[in-house]
Amino acid sequence: MFISLYELIHGGAVLCIALLIGAFLGACRKGSGAEQMEDLIKDLSSRDSANHYLVIGELDKFRYGRLKTETLDDVQWRGHFVMASRHEDKSVAGIIYEVLPGGPKTTGGVWIWAIFADNRFKKFVKWQGLQPEDKEFVTPTYSRPKPLKAGDDRFLIRAVNAEAVTAEDLIEEVHSIGPPPPVHADPGLTAAYLLMRALGIAAGRENPPTAKDYERNATLRDQFNPARLDIGMTEAEIEAVLKAKPLESGQIEGGSYRIYGSNETFDIGDWLRFSNVLVIFREGKAIRISSIDSGYDWRQRLAERIIDLPVPE
Repeated sequence: MFISLYELIHGGAVLCIALLIGAFLGACRKGSGAEQMEDLIKDLSSRDSANHYLVIGELDKFRYGRLKTETLDDVQWRGHFVMASRHEDKSVAGIIYEVLPGGPKTTGGVWIWAIFADNRFKKFVKWQGLQPEDKEFVTPTYSRPKPLKAGDDRFLIRAVNAEAVTAEDLIEEVHSIGPPPPVHADPGLTAAYLLMRALGIAAGRENPPTAKDYERNATLRDQFNPARLDIGMTEAEIEAVLKAKPLESGQIEGGSYRIYGSNETFDIGDWLRFSNVLVIFREGKAIRISSIDSGYDWRQRLAERIIDLPVPE
């Protein structure tokens, strides 16, 4: 997702908690609500493309030279933001993960890219965030990400060229963060926080998401997982993998584009909500693949982020 790439969200969870914690905590104290949430987390976490978490014990699945499909199949196709393109005559792809000491209800994560070249794992690199040249100042004290063109691969190429970090280094860093310091708080509040974090509960414009919303979101998250796509695929091959026709098609400088996904909206946090997919084609084959945002007003927000896409009437 474009917004999630720029704004990897930890602070958003705090806002969500402030707005929803009362009702949720009440359910947890009664017991049945917490049990239902636990069952839902267990079910959703067992599915392909469930979330963007890697447990430190899974880092060894990413071995230098291992095929992308084998690697991702071993971690159930999980991942967050995905970008793929060509660089120095190779197809390159990057997937963002949060590395945790345990499952999605633990804290102390480290954000990384997993980099693949010609569909084989190359390295881990640390997520470095926005650089000064990626920002524009709206006021002297407030900046925002600069709009991009559809073919701008700066974040992926920056990651491809970044220094590798080993699995051992990541494990050491995750352990060094450790759990948050103990506070004098209601144990139910802590349980509520961890459950909400695992489920990506967000403050929405409508009612909180239902179990059916989570089920549908999980289905869409797996269906439109761009990590399943490869540079060089034809439009027919991509439609076969995604099992969908494009939501939108058009022309841009240097090629054509297709957007795949759904207009469905769920009040689920950006870090868990499904992604739509932007693919740029040239001479009938994919030359760039990227996660883009979904959810409320996603197309307007995309037009603000990617300035050379035609604006739908």
